[in-house]
Amino acid sequence: MNVQINIDTASCIRCGKCVKVCPAWIMTQAKPGDPIGLRNIDSCIVCGHCAAVCPTGSVRHSSFPPDKIHPIDRNGLPSPEQVLLLCKARRSNRALSDRPSRRKRSTESSKPPTGLRRPATARK
Repeated sequence: MNVQINIDTASCIRCGKCVKVCPAWIMTQAKPGDPIGLRNIDSCIVCGHCAAVCPTGSVRHSSFPPDKIHPIDRNGLPSPEQVLLLCKARRSNRALSDRPSRRKRSTESSKPPTGLRRPATARK
């Protein structure tokens, strides 16, 4: 597959988000604020993360034209604090009882887990 990737240097703000999300390490940046470079474009796995994460649309990927990438309205997403509250408020749907369990629970198993055997030298 012949993939073409270009960085529009006029609109790129050099945030480095494309560098961080690229699983094939095609995007490069020596240090924060430096220009974004490209290497080994042939190793692109065509995931589109670089184009999707770019806040200015500066990453041009031949497999992901601008009309194929849908912007995310981040105002509609919950804040990290709201997500944490949701996790804390999550309750189990199990019906718990104050009655003691009829089944005796053992702290030690008399048999090793299935699939595990003692070496032949350890058997008696």
